[in-house]
Amino acid sequence: MMTNRFGLFATLIILAVSMVCGTVHFFLRRDGFLPENFSQTPFVLLYLFLVPLSVLTIWFVLWRFKKDNTSAGSAYFITVFFKMFGSAFFLYPGVVTDASLMKPTAVQFMIIFFLLLFIETILLVKLLNAPLDEKSKNDENQKAKS
Repeated sequence: MMTNRFGLFATLIILAVSMVCGTVHFFLRRDGFLPENFSQTPFVLLYLFLVPLSVLTIWFVLWRFKKDNTSAGSAYFITVFFKMFGSAFFLYPGVVTDASLMKPTAVQFMIIFFLLLFIETILLVKLLNAPLDEKSKNDENQKAKS
């Protein structure tokens, strides 16, 4: 089925972009291109939190799309809503405990968050603009003739 292949494709794209972003991020931190306090933030936790959420977002949208192809947009907005609240809970401990690392953590988190959000949006547009399979086209043509 088209959506299963698309789900695999989307997952691989998110993982590839995350790997490239994580590698660049790692070397920028290690080689001192970023300020020193940026290298003290929970680098791995940022990716362990955001990447699975992005993959789950894609799979949830595909699940909803399989049930009703008009509900993909609303499913995407629901997942983004939950991701925003999840992000607030993820960043909350930094707000109440170690304020010196909060700004660098939040900046890095938001860059990764919006990069993945951008990729998810492109993938959603690609899903919604995908051509219908032949069976669906034939069904629509038959309904139009009646």
